[in-house]
Amino acid sequence: MITLFDAEPSLHGMALVIVQHLDPNSESHLPDLLTQHTSLTVRAARDGLEIAPDHVYICVPNRDLVVRDGRLRLLDPETERSQRHPIDRLFDSLALAYGDRGIAVILSGAASDGSHGISAIKSAGGMVIVQDPETAAFDGMPSSAIQTGLVDLVLPVEKIPQVLGRLATQPVESLPATSDGETPDVESASLQCILNVLSDRFGYSFADYKRPTLLRRTQRRMSVRNVDDFAAYASLVREDADEAASLFRDLMINVSSFFRDREAWQELEHKVIDPLIAKRVSGDTIRIWSAGCATGEEAYTIGMLMLERIEASGKRIKPQIFATDVSDSLETARAGVYPETIATDISPERLERFFHKHGPTYEVKSYLRDLIVFARHNVITDPPFLRMDLICCRNLLIYIEPETQRKILGMFNFGLRDGGTLLLGSAETIGTQTDLFQTVSAPWRIFRSHRIAHAGRFDFPRFPVTHQRLDDHSAAKHDRPVKDEYLRLAQRALLDRYAPPSVVIDADRHVLVYCGNTSRYLTQPGGEPTRDLLALISAGLRPPLRQAINEVNHTKGPEITTSGYIKDGGFRRPVTLTVTLIGPAHDASPLILVSFEEPAEPRVVGNREPERVDGGGQTVDQLEEELQLTRRELQDVSEQYDRLVEDYSTSSEEMLSINEELQSANEELETSKEELQSLNEELNTLNNELRGKVQAVEQTNSDLNNLLASTEIATLFLDMDCRVRWFTPATRQ
Repeated sequence: MITLFDAEPSLHGMALVIVQHLDPNSESHLPDLLTQHTSLTVRAARDGLEIAPDHVYICVPNRDLVVRDGRLRLLDPETERSQRHPIDRLFDSLALAYGDRGIAVILSGAASDGSHGISAIKSAGGMVIVQDPETAAFDGMPSSAIQTGLVDLVLPVEKIPQVLGRLATQPVESLPATSDGETPDVESASLQCILNVLSDRFGYSFADYKRPTLLRRTQRRMSVRNVDDFAAYASLVREDADEAASLFRDLMINVSSFFRDREAWQELEHKVIDPLIAKRVSGDTIRIWSAGCATGEEAYTIGMLMLERIEASGKRIKPQIFATDVSDSLETARAGVYPETIATDISPERLERFFHKHGPTYEVKSYLRDLIVFARHNVITDPPFLRMDLICCRNLLIYIEPETQRKILGMFNFGLRDGGTLLLGSAETIGTQTDLFQTVSAPWRIFRSHRIAHAGRFDFPRFPVTHQRLDDHSAAKHDRPVKDEYLRLAQRALLDRYAPPSVVIDADRHVLVYCGNTSRYLTQPGGEPTRDLLALISAGLRPPLRQAINEVNHTKGPEITTSGYIKDGGFRRPVTLTVTLIGPAHDASPLILVSFEEPAEPRVVGNREPERVDGGGQTVDQLEEELQLTRRELQDVSEQYDRLVEDYSTSSEEMLSINEELQSANEELETSKEELQSLNEELNTLNNELRGKVQAVEQTNSDLNNLLASTEIATLFLDMDCRVRWFTPATRQ
């Protein structure tokens, strides 16, 4: 703490609130200590004290400190001392009061206080800075915060004031703007360049997000990286994959928590879930969609409520929950493993019933996990899920442009049953879509659907045209200079003469390239031809090779060396295997080089007559070595099987999600077909009416002409310029 304020010249212009874990019966001497190390005004917190810049406010013992309406509030602790989380409580109030202007700083401390509150800070668009655990006297709080994945910066404490100073002198709310409220062309063009890079890299477009939100969060990352110019930051995002990933995570706002806005869930339970269950009979299914589920907390919250209320009803009703998002946070949701800080949001009874405790984490029990299908889905472009009884989409629409909001609400109405329920976030509303939804609870944004939406209210997804990069690469290949061919031939000759026999394989262990004479080690087995290296390899090399390949794939290590043997006549000869990862470590499908080397002086490692006394011990050693290899191979196969089961489970969920989307698209097409048929009938009816009117006009015109002609009265019809338009036959006389 003292070190932070010794580097304090950058902290001017800010208000700092400090909360410590204090003995409730001891007096804090921190105000007196800090006064000697800072020129800022240091004060002990008092209830109702107005917050001012260039001040440091320190919480007093045995009270919790929060901020409301620009003032400090001292509150009585809600729980006993061992379960108190005063820092979480401060961060929650800071996010609510100051939004994206709030900055959470976690310094040395034990336990995990603060790890829960930073999710509220991040959700509001604020910053999270954590002291490097290696420099902390107690690394519990910093390490716990880092494990959440929500931390923007991890720094030694002496460098934190510099970052705070930059944030104070470059406030994100003062966005550059022209007189008409639009951002200048330079910033707009650079921001669009940044968004294009993210779209190319991660396959997700932010075109429908509110531009001020994108600007604020981009400027926040610029402040973190100490970049003042948008064009310079655009270049940084283009060249630095890690920074692009950090910005993408900030823009996606993948922050969620269990039972967030507890009163909203209580309202949903009493006004929606209980009546819904009461209308159903045993054997029915209740379908629920959690859109934008982030890391899955809200989906599991719905699952817990449904199981509790169904059990209370005594009926055998199955809830089916679809939880969707577009980011990699789905992996966290699928795993269902959360830090122990969730205990502040979930009651002990629910923790015991729905979670397994594993050290510092809680894992969702299988019967709750099996209720939920997690799938990648974009609510802006993908068709909605159909026949839903409840859709939960909280704190997503507030970041979307109004026109896109109307489109999404139309899709939600299309996906809900008539009378289905929509739950939005506390800062969201249905706007002008009052023809689609009826308000059930205005304070907690619960709405009931009128099923009138149709395909005309929103567009089908537009699929991008396939890139022609492969063709371009192929064309460039034919234009290669001739000197490259000479170099390739020379390299091939050198490899054949000096390099050990080798093969290049892909991630599926299929042989792509043979280098040198590998006939001593590889043999095509009988039956259908294969390129599987483990099927081609000699039996004495197969176990160590399989083990080495698995280790390289798992660790992404550069090289692993092992040994085996081949049979040469009646003897076993040693062979050294070198397995090298030659593709980039971050590549989804790296290439692997497998080389075979034999010692210069062949050494017999096994005699053809193992029954000899002097060879018995050696044979036993060989058998034990093979047994160990077999055991490792069996363990690897078991691990691969577990991974395959998990992959198949994920694929099954994705296929179920795709099936739901296809059903949705099919219903939209059916609706469009019915509308076209109805429109065609209306056009046919209108055409018949017009045909009758034309005939009536023709008959009337004929009758009028006959009448005028039979009267033998000379009559002229003139326009306003006295030009003759028409006359009767008698006029000729």
